[in-house]
Amino acid sequence: VGILLVLFSRIGVFQPLYSFFGTILNDFQTTNLATYQTFQNDWAFFWNLSQVKDENEKLRKENFNLITDKVLLNKQMEDLDSLLKQKQDFDLKYDLVPVRVVRYLDSQTEIVINKGSISNLKVGQPVVFGKNMIGIVSDVLESSARVELITAPGIRLPVVLLGSKTKGFIKGDGATGIVLFEVTNDKKILPEDQLFTSGTDVGTRYGMIIGKVSHIRSDPDKISQGGEVNSSISFNALSELVSVI
Repeated sequence: VGILLVLFSRIGVFQPLYSFFGTILNDFQTTNLATYQTFQNDWAFFWNLSQVKDENEKLRKENFNLITDKVLLNKQMEDLDSLLKQKQDFDLKYDLVPVRVVRYLDSQTEIVINKGSISNLKVGQPVVFGKNMIGIVSDVLESSARVELITAPGIRLPVVLLGSKTKGFIKGDGATGIVLFEVTNDKKILPEDQLFTSGTDVGTRYGMIIGKVSHIRSDPDKISQGGEVNSSISFNALSELVSVI
């Protein structure tokens, strides 16, 4: 029987049978492969869906943390704004006299205003724009007065730095700039630190805005330090001001 089977196979007797079963098995293999690929695609879809869910959960956590940080930052900003408003308020009762700049003197660090002793202006009284310190009345006539700007080199005003909780003095550079000096070296001056009048001198109320620290000059071998102050006021273009009496 074995010999016959081998012989029949050699002469091609079983060829039609091979073709018949080959066709059936080929269709089965094709169908099976398509089914497997469909299953593989479905599995990949669910796997990707799981990955997307995990990524979405991660993004939700990050978004929650960002919202929390934003709330804390807003709270800190509100606290800082409240503190700044308190620091900027003059701490004594005062009256305001609107004045107008008549002219600049040759030095450009002194101005003449259109109010004088008739309006109760006196030497030593501050002149402001909003809550910004502009200068100090240095000479008074009946209907006019001379004001020395805080940019004048002869000005010397005690100030307090909000961030570093320390005190110092400011003076003018003789042009349009302001210089901070005599701040003790054991205190750290912070960049952009706010400066206000300290109210320790006669006539100048506490809390008038001077400006912000724009440049720090510090030498460890010296007992004091200082820097430059940036003001939001254009001292060479003053017009309508207010005198505090």
